Amino acid sequence: MAQNGNSPYSRFGLGELVEQGSIYNIGMGGIGVASASQAYATTINPALLARNKLTFFEASFWLESKNLLTNKDLQRTQNGSLGSLAFGFPVARKVTIGAGLVPYSLVNYNNKSEEKIDNTAAFVEYSYIGSGGVNNAYLSAGWNVWKQLYVGARMNYNFGAIKNQSQSFVNDGLSNYKVQLLDQTNVHDVSFKLGTAYRINVGKDKNFNIGATWDIGTKLSVTNFQARQRLSRFDVLLSTDTVKNDVSDGIYLPSKYQFGISFERPFNYLVGLDISMQNWQEFTGLKAVGLTNTYKFAFGGEWTPNASSIDNYFARVAYRIGFNYSILPVKLRNTQLDERSVSLGFSLPMMRGISSTNIALVLGQRGTLANELIQENFFRFNLGLTVNDQWFVRRRIN
Repeated sequence: MAQNGNSPYSRFGLGELVEQGSIYNIGMGGIGVASASQAYATTINPALLARNKLTFFEASFWLESKNLLTNKDLQRTQNGSLGSLAFGFPVARKVTIGAGLVPYSLVNYNNKSEEKIDNTAAFVEYSYIGSGGVNNAYLSAGWNVWKQLYVGARMNYNFGAIKNQSQSFVNDGLSNYKVQLLDQTNVHDVSFKLGTAYRINVGKDKNFNIGATWDIGTKLSVTNFQARQRLSRFDVLLSTDTVKNDVSDGIYLPSKYQFGISFERPFNYLVGLDISMQNWQEFTGLKAVGLTNTYKFAFGGEWTPNASSIDNYFARVAYRIGFNYSILPVKLRNTQLDERSVSLGFSLPMMRGISSTNIALVLGQRGTLANELIQENFFRFNLGLTVNDQWFVRRRIN
Protein backbone atom coordinates (compact mmCIF):
# COMPACT_ATOMS: atom_id res chain seq x y z
CA MET A 1 0.00 0.00 0.00
CA ALA A 2 1.40 3.38 -1.02
CA GLN A 3 0.42 6.24 1.27
CA ASN A 4 2.11 9.57 0.69
CA GLY A 5 -0.97 11.78 0.65
CA ASN A 6 -2.71 13.52 3.53
CA SER A 7 -6.29 12.97 4.74
CA PRO A 8 -6.60 15.03 7.94
CA TYR A 9 -10.06 13.72 8.88
CA SER A 10 -8.80 10.11 8.86
CA ARG A 11 -7.44 10.85 12.33
CA PHE A 12 -10.82 9.97 13.90
CA GLY A 13 -12.38 6.57 14.56
CA LEU A 14 -11.16 3.83 12.23
CA GLY A 15 -10.07 6.42 9.68
CA GLU A 16 -11.50 7.41 6.32
CA LEU A 17 -14.13 4.84 5.30
CA VAL A 18 -13.41 3.42 1.85
CA GLU A 19 -16.12 3.33 -0.82
CA GLN A 20 -17.30 -0.27 -1.03
CA GLY A 21 -18.07 -2.04 -4.29
CA SER A 22 -16.30 -2.77 -7.54
CA ILE A 23 -15.44 -0.22 -10.24
CA TYR A 24 -18.79 -1.17 -11.80
CA ASN A 25 -20.49 0.32 -8.71
CA ILE A 26 -18.12 3.27 -8.23
CA GLY A 27 -18.82 4.53 -11.75
CA MET A 28 -22.52 4.80 -10.83
CA GLY A 29 -22.00 6.76 -7.62
CA GLY A 30 -21.57 3.61 -5.53
CA ILE A 31 -25.02 2.04 -6.04
CA GLY A 32 -25.20 -1.75 -5.82
CA VAL A 33 -27.63 -2.86 -3.10
CA ALA A 34 -30.25 -3.68 -5.74
CA SER A 35 -28.02 -3.47 -8.81
CA ALA A 36 -25.88 -6.28 -10.18
CA SER A 37 -24.72 -7.70 -13.48
CA GLN A 38 -23.32 -11.12 -14.22
CA ALA A 39 -20.62 -9.36 -16.27
CA TYR A 40 -18.98 -7.84 -13.15
CA ALA A 41 -18.03 -8.82 -9.62
CA THR A 42 -20.84 -8.54 -7.07
CA THR A 43 -19.50 -7.27 -3.73
CA ILE A 44 -22.04 -4.92 -2.08
CA ASN A 45 -25.05 -7.24 -1.61
CA PRO A 46 -24.03 -10.91 -1.17
CA ALA A 47 -27.54 -12.05 -2.16
CA LEU A 48 -26.96 -10.80 -5.72
CA LEU A 49 -24.00 -13.16 -6.14
CA ALA A 50 -26.52 -15.76 -7.28
CA ARG A 51 -26.91 -13.79 -10.53
CA ASN A 52 -23.26 -14.44 -11.42
CA LYS A 53 -23.50 -17.55 -13.58
CA LEU A 54 -19.86 -17.48 -14.70
CA THR A 55 -16.59 -17.70 -12.82
CA PHE A 56 -15.25 -14.17 -12.35
CA PHE A 57 -12.02 -12.57 -11.22
CA GLU A 58 -11.59 -8.84 -10.66
CA ALA A 59 -8.65 -6.70 -9.56
CA SER A 60 -8.41 -2.92 -9.30
CA PHE A 61 -6.32 -0.05 -7.98
CA TRP A 62 -6.76 3.70 -7.63
CA LEU A 63 -4.74 6.91 -7.84
CA GLU A 64 -5.80 10.15 -6.19
CA SER A 65 -4.82 13.79 -6.54
CA LYS A 66 -6.01 16.10 -3.78
CA ASN A 67 -5.95 19.77 -2.83
CA LEU A 68 -6.19 20.56 0.89
CA LEU A 69 -7.41 24.09 1.57
CA THR A 70 -7.80 26.33 4.58
CA ASN A 71 -8.59 30.03 4.62
CA LYS A 72 -4.84 30.68 4.52
CA ASP A 73 -3.03 27.71 2.97
CA LEU A 74 -3.08 25.19 0.11
CA GLN A 75 -1.40 21.78 0.00
CA ARG A 76 -1.36 19.40 -2.98
CA THR A 77 -0.91 15.66 -2.40
CA GLN A 78 -1.02 12.42 -4.37
CA ASN A 79 -1.90 8.95 -3.15
CA GLY A 80 -2.64 5.47 -4.48
CA SER A 81 -3.43 1.95 -3.35
CA LEU A 82 -4.89 -1.42 -4.21
CA GLY A 83 -8.64 -1.14 -4.70
CA SER A 84 -9.95 -4.69 -4.39
CA LEU A 85 -9.52 -8.33 -5.34
CA ALA A 86 -12.62 -10.45 -5.95
CA PHE A 87 -13.19 -14.02 -7.13
CA GLY A 88 -16.32 -16.15 -7.40
CA PHE A 89 -17.98 -19.04 -9.18
CA PRO A 90 -21.31 -20.90 -9.17
CA VAL A 91 -21.34 -24.14 -7.17
CA ALA A 92 -24.91 -25.10 -8.12
CA ARG A 93 -27.58 -23.84 -10.50
CA LYS A 94 -28.86 -21.33 -7.94
CA VAL A 95 -25.87 -20.83 -5.64
CA THR A 96 -22.69 -18.78 -6.18
CA ILE A 97 -19.86 -18.24 -3.73
CA GLY A 98 -17.26 -15.49 -3.70
CA ALA A 99 -14.11 -14.40 -1.89
CA GLY A 100 -12.03 -11.27 -1.90
CA LEU A 101 -9.86 -8.69 -0.23
CA VAL A 102 -10.94 -5.05 0.15
CA PRO A 103 -9.85 -2.08 2.29
CA TYR A 104 -12.43 -0.98 4.87
CA SER A 105 -10.73 2.16 6.16
CA LEU A 106 -7.56 4.16 5.56
CA VAL A 107 -5.62 6.23 8.09
CA ASN A 108 -3.26 8.68 6.42
CA TYR A 109 -2.64 12.10 7.94
CA ASN A 110 0.30 14.40 8.64
CA ASN A 111 -0.62 17.59 10.50
CA LYS A 112 1.50 20.21 12.24
CA SER A 113 0.70 23.19 14.47
CA GLU A 114 2.33 25.48 16.96
CA GLU A 115 1.21 27.32 20.08
CA LYS A 116 2.83 30.26 21.82
CA ILE A 117 3.73 29.82 25.48
CA ASP A 118 2.21 32.59 27.58
CA ASN A 119 4.52 35.35 28.80
CA THR A 120 7.48 34.00 26.80
CA ALA A 121 8.87 34.25 23.28
CA ALA A 122 8.88 30.45 22.93
CA PHE A 123 6.53 28.18 20.98
CA VAL A 124 5.49 24.56 21.39
CA GLU A 125 5.56 22.73 18.05
CA TYR A 126 3.17 19.78 17.66
CA SER A 127 3.07 17.15 14.92
CA TYR A 128 0.56 14.33 14.40
CA ILE A 129 1.15 11.49 11.93
CA GLY A 130 -1.10 8.50 11.25
CA SER A 131 -0.99 5.55 8.86
CA GLY A 132 -2.49 2.11 8.26
CA GLY A 133 -6.11 1.06 8.32
CA VAL A 134 -8.45 -1.93 8.45
CA ASN A 135 -8.92 -4.49 5.66
CA ASN A 136 -11.54 -7.16 4.99
CA ALA A 137 -10.75 -10.65 3.71
CA TYR A 138 -14.18 -12.11 3.04
CA LEU A 139 -16.09 -15.22 2.00
CA SER A 140 -19.64 -14.80 0.73
CA ALA A 141 -22.49 -16.79 -0.80
CA GLY A 142 -25.69 -15.94 -2.68
CA TRP A 143 -28.71 -18.20 -3.17
CA ASN A 144 -31.68 -17.84 -5.52
CA VAL A 145 -33.95 -19.36 -2.90
CA TRP A 146 -37.35 -19.03 -4.63
CA LYS A 147 -38.37 -17.65 -8.03
CA GLN A 148 -36.90 -14.11 -8.04
CA LEU A 149 -36.05 -13.98 -4.31
CA TYR A 150 -32.36 -13.94 -3.38
CA VAL A 151 -30.62 -14.20 -0.01
CA GLY A 152 -26.95 -14.10 0.89
CA ALA A 153 -24.37 -13.82 3.64
CA ARG A 154 -20.79 -12.65 3.95
CA MET A 155 -18.18 -13.34 6.61
CA ASN A 156 -15.38 -10.78 6.98
CA TYR A 157 -12.05 -11.28 8.66
CA ASN A 158 -11.09 -7.77 9.74
CA PHE A 159 -7.38 -7.16 10.14
CA GLY A 160 -4.88 -4.33 10.06
CA ALA A 161 -2.88 -1.89 12.14
CA ILE A 162 -3.62 1.76 12.87
CA LYS A 163 -0.53 3.74 13.83
CA ASN A 164 -0.63 7.18 15.45
CA GLN A 165 2.39 9.28 16.32
CA SER A 166 2.25 12.55 18.28
CA GLN A 167 5.28 14.71 19.01
CA SER A 168 5.95 17.97 20.86
CA PHE A 169 8.99 20.21 20.97
CA VAL A 170 9.55 23.44 22.89
CA ASN A 171 11.23 25.79 20.46
CA ASP A 172 12.91 28.29 22.74
CA GLY A 173 16.49 27.99 21.52
CA LEU A 174 17.45 26.05 24.65
CA SER A 175 15.58 22.71 24.51
CA ASN A 176 17.55 19.81 23.10
CA TYR A 177 14.99 17.05 22.96
CA LYS A 178 11.47 16.16 21.78
CA VAL A 179 8.81 14.07 23.50
CA GLN A 180 7.02 11.51 21.35
CA LEU A 181 4.15 9.04 21.86
CA LEU A 182 3.75 6.13 19.46
CA ASP A 183 0.42 4.29 19.56
CA GLN A 184 -0.39 1.24 17.41
CA THR A 185 -3.65 -0.69 17.51
CA ASN A 186 -3.86 -4.07 15.75
CA VAL A 187 -7.36 -5.24 14.76
CA HIS A 188 -8.13 -8.93 14.26
CA ASP A 189 -11.64 -10.40 14.36
CA VAL A 190 -14.63 -11.50 12.27
CA SER A 191 -17.87 -9.75 11.37
CA PHE A 192 -20.93 -10.71 9.32
CA LYS A 193 -23.18 -9.20 6.68
CA LEU A 194 -26.61 -10.39 5.50
CA GLY A 195 -28.41 -9.42 2.31
CA THR A 196 -31.60 -9.99 0.38
CA ALA A 197 -32.97 -8.90 -2.99
CA TYR A 198 -36.11 -9.38 -5.04
CA ARG A 199 -36.66 -8.92 -8.77
CA ILE A 200 -40.02 -8.03 -10.27
CA ASN A 201 -40.46 -8.59 -13.99
CA VAL A 202 -41.97 -5.59 -15.74
CA GLY A 203 -43.02 -6.44 -19.25
CA LYS A 204 -41.03 -8.84 -21.40
CA ASP A 205 -37.41 -7.90 -20.66
CA LYS A 206 -37.39 -5.24 -17.94
CA ASN A 207 -37.00 -5.64 -14.19
CA PHE A 208 -37.66 -3.63 -11.05
CA ASN A 209 -35.27 -4.60 -8.24
CA ILE A 210 -35.26 -3.98 -4.50
CA GLY A 211 -32.53 -4.96 -2.06
CA ALA A 212 -31.33 -4.55 1.51
CA THR A 213 -28.22 -5.43 3.52
CA TRP A 214 -27.35 -5.49 7.19
CA ASP A 215 -23.77 -5.31 8.49
CA ILE A 216 -24.25 -6.80 11.94
CA GLY A 217 -22.74 -4.72 14.76
CA THR A 218 -19.86 -6.58 16.35
CA LYS A 219 -17.03 -6.24 18.84
CA LEU A 220 -13.55 -6.57 17.32
CA SER A 221 -10.57 -7.79 19.33
CA VAL A 222 -7.58 -5.46 19.37
CA THR A 223 -4.06 -5.36 20.75
CA ASN A 224 -2.50 -2.02 21.61
CA PHE A 225 1.18 -1.06 21.75
CA GLN A 226 2.41 2.25 23.14
CA ALA A 227 5.91 3.68 23.29
CA ARG A 228 6.89 6.86 25.15
CA GLN A 229 10.10 8.17 23.70
CA ARG A 230 12.59 10.98 24.09
CA LEU A 231 14.39 12.13 20.94
CA SER A 232 17.04 14.71 20.21
CA ARG A 233 15.96 17.77 18.28
CA PHE A 234 17.42 15.98 15.22
CA ASP A 235 15.20 12.88 15.82
CA VAL A 236 17.89 10.63 17.33
CA LEU A 237 16.27 8.21 19.82
CA LEU A 238 17.52 8.80 23.36
CA SER A 239 15.19 6.60 25.45
CA THR A 240 11.99 4.58 25.07
CA ASP A 241 9.41 2.79 27.22
CA THR A 242 7.11 0.28 25.47
CA VAL A 243 3.82 -1.07 26.82
CA LYS A 244 1.59 -3.79 25.31
CA ASN A 245 -2.10 -3.87 26.19
CA ASP A 246 -4.70 -6.47 25.25
CA VAL A 247 -7.72 -4.18 25.27
CA SER A 248 -10.49 -6.22 26.92
CA ASP A 249 -13.31 -4.03 25.64
CA GLY A 250 -12.01 -4.13 22.07
CA ILE A 251 -13.67 -1.99 19.40
CA TYR A 252 -17.39 -2.00 18.80
CA LEU A 253 -18.14 -1.67 15.09
CA PRO A 254 -21.74 -0.41 14.74
CA SER A 255 -24.41 -1.93 12.50
CA LYS A 256 -24.86 -0.59 8.99
CA TYR A 257 -28.12 -0.69 7.03
CA GLN A 258 -28.44 -0.27 3.26
CA PHE A 259 -31.52 -0.11 1.04
CA GLY A 260 -31.68 0.11 -2.73
CA ILE A 261 -34.02 0.13 -5.72
CA SER A 262 -33.25 -0.08 -9.42
CA PHE A 263 -34.93 -0.42 -12.79
CA GLU A 264 -33.15 -2.21 -15.61
CA ARG A 265 -33.18 -3.78 -18.99
CA PRO A 266 -30.29 -6.27 -18.68
CA PHE A 267 -27.24 -5.51 -20.84
CA ASN A 268 -28.89 -2.30 -22.08
CA TYR A 269 -29.64 0.22 -19.29
CA LEU A 270 -30.04 0.54 -15.53
CA VAL A 271 -30.89 3.34 -13.10
CA GLY A 272 -30.84 3.01 -9.32
CA LEU A 273 -30.89 4.68 -5.90
CA ASP A 274 -29.20 3.53 -2.67
CA ILE A 275 -29.55 4.84 0.89
CA SER A 276 -27.36 3.72 3.78
CA MET A 277 -26.97 4.60 7.44
CA GLN A 278 -24.59 3.64 10.24
CA ASN A 279 -24.76 4.60 13.91
CA TRP A 280 -21.18 5.69 14.65
CA GLN A 281 -22.31 7.12 17.98
CA GLU A 282 -22.20 3.50 19.17
CA PHE A 283 -18.54 3.12 18.15
CA THR A 284 -16.12 2.63 21.04
CA GLY A 285 -12.36 2.92 21.08
CA LEU A 286 -9.81 4.74 18.89
CA LYS A 287 -10.73 8.40 19.32
CA ALA A 288 -14.47 7.77 19.34
CA VAL A 289 -15.28 11.14 20.93
CA GLY A 290 -17.43 13.32 18.68
CA LEU A 291 -18.39 10.67 16.13
CA THR A 292 -21.91 11.00 14.71
CA ASN A 293 -24.28 8.86 12.67
CA THR A 294 -23.61 8.64 8.95
CA TYR A 295 -26.00 8.72 6.02
CA LYS A 296 -25.25 8.21 2.34
CA PHE A 297 -27.40 8.79 -0.73
CA ALA A 298 -26.20 7.46 -4.08
CA PHE A 299 -27.89 7.75 -7.47
CA GLY A 300 -26.57 6.45 -10.76
CA GLY A 301 -27.13 4.66 -14.00
CA GLU A 302 -25.60 2.71 -16.85
CA TRP A 303 -26.21 2.54 -20.60
CA THR A 304 -24.84 0.10 -23.17
CA PRO A 305 -26.03 1.06 -26.70
CA ASN A 306 -25.84 -2.44 -28.19
CA ALA A 307 -24.04 -5.16 -26.22
CA SER A 308 -24.24 -7.62 -29.15
CA SER A 309 -23.00 -5.26 -31.87
CA ILE A 310 -20.52 -6.85 -34.27
CA ASP A 311 -19.23 -3.90 -36.30
CA ASN A 312 -19.34 -1.06 -33.71
CA TYR A 313 -17.01 -1.48 -30.74
CA PHE A 314 -18.19 1.68 -28.96
CA ALA A 315 -21.79 0.40 -29.05
CA ARG A 316 -20.62 -2.44 -26.77
CA VAL A 317 -18.97 -0.09 -24.26
CA ALA A 318 -20.91 0.43 -21.02
CA TYR A 319 -21.20 4.13 -20.03
CA ARG A 320 -21.97 5.11 -16.42
CA ILE A 321 -22.66 8.21 -14.37
CA GLY A 322 -23.42 8.68 -10.68
CA PHE A 323 -23.83 11.13 -7.81
CA ASN A 324 -23.04 10.59 -4.14
CA TYR A 325 -23.73 12.60 -1.00
CA SER A 326 -22.54 11.44 2.43
CA ILE A 327 -22.78 12.81 5.95
CA LEU A 328 -19.47 11.84 7.53
CA PRO A 329 -19.09 10.50 11.10
CA VAL A 330 -17.00 13.52 12.15
CA LYS A 331 -18.32 16.72 13.73
CA LEU A 332 -15.79 19.42 14.61
CA ARG A 333 -16.33 22.91 16.02
CA ASN A 334 -20.10 22.42 15.88
CA THR A 335 -19.82 21.73 12.15
CA GLN A 336 -21.06 18.45 10.66
CA LEU A 337 -18.71 17.34 7.88
CA ASP A 338 -20.00 15.93 4.61
CA GLU A 339 -18.77 14.67 1.25
CA ARG A 340 -20.20 15.01 -2.24
CA SER A 341 -18.97 13.59 -5.52
CA VAL A 342 -19.84 12.93 -9.15
CA SER A 343 -18.51 9.93 -11.05
CA LEU A 344 -18.15 8.69 -14.61
CA GLY A 345 -17.43 5.11 -15.58
CA PHE A 346 -16.69 2.97 -18.61
CA SER A 347 -16.29 -0.74 -19.28
CA LEU A 348 -14.23 -1.53 -22.37
CA PRO A 349 -15.02 -5.04 -23.70
CA MET A 350 -12.14 -7.41 -24.32
CA MET A 351 -12.46 -9.23 -27.64
CA ARG A 352 -15.89 -10.83 -28.08
CA GLY A 353 -16.45 -12.12 -24.54
CA ILE A 354 -17.94 -10.31 -21.54
CA SER A 355 -14.58 -9.69 -19.85
CA SER A 356 -13.65 -6.01 -19.67
CA THR A 357 -11.26 -3.28 -18.63
CA ASN A 358 -13.08 -0.96 -16.23
CA ILE A 359 -12.50 2.73 -15.52
CA ALA A 360 -14.16 5.04 -12.98
CA LEU A 361 -13.41 8.74 -12.50
CA VAL A 362 -14.54 10.45 -9.30
CA LEU A 363 -14.48 14.19 -8.63
CA GLY A 364 -15.44 15.20 -5.11
CA GLN A 365 -15.23 17.50 -2.12
CA ARG A 366 -14.93 16.64 1.57
CA GLY A 367 -15.14 19.00 4.53
CA THR A 368 -15.55 22.78 4.59
CA LEU A 369 -13.66 26.04 5.04
CA ALA A 370 -16.14 27.22 7.68
CA ASN A 371 -14.94 27.60 11.28
CA GLU A 372 -11.29 27.35 10.19
CA LEU A 373 -11.65 23.71 9.10
CA ILE A 374 -10.05 21.97 6.12
CA GLN A 375 -11.66 21.37 2.74
CA GLU A 376 -10.44 18.49 0.57
CA ASN A 377 -10.99 18.65 -3.19
CA PHE A 378 -10.06 15.34 -4.79
CA PHE A 379 -9.92 13.56 -8.12
CA ARG A 380 -9.69 9.77 -8.08
CA PHE A 381 -8.84 7.49 -11.00
CA ASN A 382 -9.89 3.84 -10.66
CA LEU A 383 -8.70 1.14 -13.06
CA GLY A 384 -9.54 -2.55 -12.97
CA LEU A 385 -9.86 -5.76 -14.92
CA THR A 386 -12.78 -8.18 -14.86
CA VAL A 387 -12.36 -11.65 -16.36
CA ASN A 388 -15.36 -13.96 -16.83
CA ASP A 389 -15.19 -17.59 -17.92
CA GLN A 390 -17.09 -20.84 -17.63
CA TRP A 391 -15.40 -23.31 -15.30
CA PHE A 392 -16.25 -26.73 -13.92
CA VAL A 393 -18.18 -27.78 -17.04
CA ARG A 394 -18.30 -31.52 -17.56
CA ARG A 395 -16.86 -32.43 -20.93
CA ARG A 396 -19.14 -34.39 -23.20
CA ILE A 397 -17.81 -36.96 -25.71
CA ASN A 398 -20.14 -37.94 -28.55
